Amino acid sequence: MKIINTLLLAAVIFTGCQKEEFIEEREQQQNGDVVVSANATEEEIFEEISSQNPRPSLDYSTQGIYHGIFGTYDLSAHGEIVVNVGNNGEYAAALHLVSGERLVFDAINRQISALMFVGSRGSFTLDASDIENPVVTQVQFRDTEGYIVIYKEKSSRRISIALGSYIDIDDATFTGNWDLVSFGIPEFNFPGAVRVEEVILSKGMSLYQDNSLSTSEPFDGCFGLTVNGPYMAKLSRSLRILEGKQQVSYFDGSPFKWNLSVTQDNSNFKYLTTRCEPTNTAGTWSWKGKDGFIVIEALRYN
Repeated sequence: MKIINTLLLAAVIFTGCQKEEFIEEREQQQNGDVVVSANATEEEIFEEISSQNPRPSLDYSTQGIYHGIFGTYDLSAHGEIVVNVGNNGEYAAALHLVSGERLVFDAINRQISALMFVGSRGSFTLDASDIENPVVTQVQFRDTEGYIVIYKEKSSRRISIALGSYIDIDDATFTGNWDLVSFGIPEFNFPGAVRVEEVILSKGMSLYQDNSLSTSEPFDGCFGLTVNGPYMAKLSRSLRILEGKQQVSYFDGSPFKWNLSVTQDNSNFKYLTTRCEPTNTAGTWSWKGKDGFIVIEALRYN
């Protein structure tokens, strides 16, 4: 049993508690139309983009809403991004960092295979010519290199995201972003819950994704139900759940074993052990002979 570095653990827990700004609820417009004034502020423009609902008529078009995660490789910024590609005739992107900062990017062209978005803090290029595999390149943010993993969102399959981080309990330099994505597939054993279907991990300048069935191991959940795999659920306007026990993802050819049961009530995160007992630490992981903690910074359930 490793001896936990107390200061390192305290830093990890603090990171999971300081994200109050991020979990503000957004109002949804049913037809995708949101009207803002000609002299709208950047905050109003952000709300207009982030509150868009995908138009059903654009579900199989290159136009519509694209939704995903953003991060910098130096871990200085991390968040959720929504890109409006003509969903209501506009082309713009809204970035919501876990720090609470909200930023807007405007498209400077309309070339669907090379849509370039530029904002006050950076830029990126989106190739949306293949809606099954949209690709973002040339991500720059505050003079540092970043990444965006993005998906075409459909009206009947909304994307939900959990943004987090991992850290080794003995080596603070072994750390990175750790994110989960749901494409809105129901977890039938838990009404209202959706399955987690992709895990994304950053390490240094590398990015790893696991979208295989290896992330779906059935388990007895801490909330009274046996489920078929990791899931997210929204129980009320303020209360959300994320759970995945005894899960295995594969990154860089090696199994990444993880356990996580967490609730978010407004800005408060509470964790449970694999025995469903309250804990002041966080989720746990083991990978390549190392082990440590997983902290969730934001749960965004749609």
